[in-house]
Amino acid sequence: MALRRLAYTPPSVIHDTWRGRPLDHPCEAILSRRRHRTLSELANSENEMFLRRIAVVVALSGIAVLPLKAQLTFDSFPEGLYGAIGENGFTVSQEPAFFILEGSSSCSPPCPENGTPYLATQNGDIPVRVFSSDGFLFTIVSLDLAEQHVAVVPSCPEVTVTGFREEQSVASASFSLDGVNDGAGPLDDFQHLLLPSEFRGLTSVEFVCSNLRRYSLDNLAVSPDVSEIPTLSPGGLVGLALLILSAGLLTLRQAKRRRLTLRSSGQSGCALLSLSS
Repeated sequence: MALRRLAYTPPSVIHDTWRGRPLDHPCEAILSRRRHRTLSELANSENEMFLRRIAVVVALSGIAVLPLKAQLTFDSFPEGLYGAIGENGFTVSQEPAFFILEGSSSCSPPCPENGTPYLATQNGDIPVRVFSSDGFLFTIVSLDLAEQHVAVVPSCPEVTVTGFREEQSVASASFSLDGVNDGAGPLDDFQHLLLPSEFRGLTSVEFVCSNLRRYSLDNLAVSPDVSEIPTLSPGGLVGLALLILSAGLLTLRQAKRRRLTLRSSGQSGCALLSLSS
């Protein structure tokens, strides 16, 4: 088997598809495409490195990056029995445990249905407790409530929500359940309820059924109180800005060096070979 050099192709036949200019040699098209792809990958790597450096700077500065609003949906937890779970920076607990159910077929008699997993209490007289995992004060905005079993009488008629504040004061509201619970049927088993505005600045919130019966809970809308998130002094903000600028300049300097290395390592010419028998 011998190696045969491919015939030379005139520059007018081969064009650089990336820049629209004629090429001096057929293999230059391959080099051009490789160079373009390498530069694109390099740019993506530089962007990722810059974002990582910014994340490190923010972490070292002690600034808490928290969502302005979070929803506790329980959707990421498999069906089962839990003593406590954490979701979106908040912890939900009940002693000895609560259920995560996926729908009406999860229990007998049938349970409520809303198309997604939800929390079902094991004991209505023991509070379900929600609090910030990082200890921040928070506001609870809304939630969805339902009874637990279809055709079980008496069901839970009312759920009381109690919010606790640092200064030992409380906010309290009770919500009557409408008794609509047809499991997999066409009716809306869950009620969407809004909390009064005084449910803010809370250290924790608890849910209890008035007649100690079981009930179901889903889609808690909560948000950390912005006033409780640590802030920097004017001098600290200037220092943080300088750190971010330094990270950006360092990334640009390294990017320039990489591009110079890439250009200097390029070949001035190449030969395409084919195998022939």
